[in-house]
Amino acid sequence: MNKGFNNIKMGNVSIVTDEISALSERTVLHYLNSLFQNDIDGIMSNYTNKSIIITLVKTYKGLKEIKEFMCELAKHFSKGNTVLILDKMIIENEVAYIVWHAHSPLLSISIASDTFIIKEEKIRKHTFIGQLNTKEDIV
Repeated sequence: MNKGFNNIKMGNVSIVTDEISALSERTVLHYLNSLFQNDIDGIMSNYTNKSIIITLVKTYKGLKEIKEFMCELAKHFSKGNTVLILDKMIIENEVAYIVWHAHSPLLSISIASDTFIIKEEKIRKHTFIGQLNTKEDIV
């Protein structure tokens, strides 16, 4: 069940049974695929100027701040050489929760979790927490 995203491997994924949840799932998978393909325009197409991302370090508000965060994050993911394993995905209407891990030539993410509030196929609110280690930290 990879839904056409070659760099995302699906684990325990809930089955989406309603139209709103299906749109939310499509938005989340588009975001993940864009992130791990280093497609900044694709990532940003999921957000609006009123979107926010809340992380442990900072809250990013609006397209400008979100783009700065995403550009910094995307530097660690080598296009085509990053593998994401989606361990769990639960979607209830406009709320999506994912747990995942990933590795790239530059970064290892042993565990990460995101929660998304999605309206009209746009991420309005997004939380993120993850254990990110550069390969230098691991060696």
